[in-house]
Amino acid sequence: MPSPAARITDTTAKLLVVISKSPSRRTSPVRRPREERSRIEASHGVDERTLVTFQSRFGAQEWLQPYTDETLARLGREGVKRVDVICPGFTADCLETLEEISMEGRHEFKAAGGGDFHYIPTTNDTPAWMTALTQIVGENLETPA
Repeated sequence: MPSPAARITDTTAKLLVVISKSPSRRTSPVRRPREERSRIEASHGVDERTLVTFQSRFGAQEWLQPYTDETLARLGREGVKRVDVICPGFTADCLETLEEISMEGRHEFKAAGGGDFHYIPTTNDTPAWMTALTQIVGENLETPA
């Protein structure tokens, strides 16, 4: 098995950062999709191995792109040997991350010819996250008068 460093330098491996965002330019605070995408990419340290995609689309409205499902299928067709997927906008795994990303996304990638699919769980109830959440809550509670 290759070392983690070897996997990072493997150009056939991709990290997919999936962001859940609102669709409408009229009703959403996301009024400039290209600018929003650039901001997100900059905040996640995107390089040639890292792709930012958008999830949660439904209905007839156009959502921010590129779409996660279409990107996973394309990567599979391109023969990508490994994709690691993370959803940093969620602090707990849910129906969207577990079914839509981990299960359906895995199927789309593999059915299109992709190799290994690895879903990276979010923080959930890990001790480090519970400690951080406790600290955040404590810092933001109003002290009684």
